[in-house]
Amino acid sequence: MKVLLFAGHSMMNGGKQIDGTKISEHIVTSRIAYTVDRLCHPFVSYMPTPRGLITPSEYLDWRIGLANSKHYDGVVDLHYNSITDEDVSSVISFYSSNSKGGSILAACLGNSVYEAVRPLVPMKPPVVTDDVGRYSQHSRLAFLAKTRPWACVLELGFFTHPWTANLVKQYISCKTVDGADYGAHVVFGIADGLLDFLRILSSGEHDELV
Repeated sequence: MKVLLFAGHSMMNGGKQIDGTKISEHIVTSRIAYTVDRLCHPFVSYMPTPRGLITPSEYLDWRIGLANSKHYDGVVDLHYNSITDEDVSSVISFYSSNSKGGSILAACLGNSVYEAVRPLVPMKPPVVTDDVGRYSQHSRLAFLAKTRPWACVLELGFFTHPWTANLVKQYISCKTVDGADYGAHVVFGIADGLLDFLRILSSGEHDELV
């Protein structure tokens, strides 16, 4: 049993940035994904984005091709979100509407990361949904629809939320205990969620899922 982990976007197209900094989604999620891989190996495999990928379509095709090329029980793509309302903060996990297994993966991760991070960041309860268009980019929907293994796009928080942005900046700078604490909470939240998902697979509860 194995889960494939992607860090959202690429080095050339880093995704959203925290205002006033050069800290992008990819910088943050790649560090988190690498740490989860080290913690959960061999059950989790993080695949760094090749440097040559420039356009969003190239990045999308690479992820789908890799996810479908080997046997994985689950695929997770890590991201951060942003919104005009600075008071909004939550963990959002997306799955394909035709995948019951994907919904379980999304629920395991969304709930686990929320429970891990909420002591540090005031946030609303997690959102687990197949309504990608309401909350995020439609490219997320294409990834979920074309990936054969059970898949989830996990938005770890909002860069526009002051608490999250401040803790992420401290996490990347490696200069404060609070930053390290935030990173550890996110990593262990993802790890616990993935282990919950793998326990469901090993228990046989997934036999009737599609």
